[in-house]
Amino acid sequence: MVIHMAAINTKDIKAVSMLEHWVDFLFYTLLVIGFVVSLILQSAFLSYIVIVLFGIMAGRILFHYKKYVTTYIILFGFLVGFVAGSRFADWLLLVLFFLFGASAGYYIHQKKWLV
Repeated sequence: MVIHMAAINTKDIKAVSMLEHWVDFLFYTLLVIGFVVSLILQSAFLSYIVIVLFGIMAGRILFHYKKYVTTYIILFGFLVGFVAGSRFADWLLLVLFFLFGASAGYYIHQKKWLV
């Protein structure tokens, strides 16, 4: 079967614009990254350490971009992916450690201990 380029109507093709849907793309990308990272970790202790470190990084991001709702959506995507892929750790402790790390990271940047 041969398809001729003249037969394809380009007006009917709907392309996804990355400029319009960048939040969705980052949400799903970080969801997958969080899932893969949590699958690689083979113990609950390592999962707790890594989620605190990611929480500290999230606190830094929130300090600089706290006015934007998209920041919270993207970080929520990572947290959901990490919790979904964690086999050995308790999900409630993961969320609490993430919130603790985010609060600590925010506080560290608010006090200007790290710039």
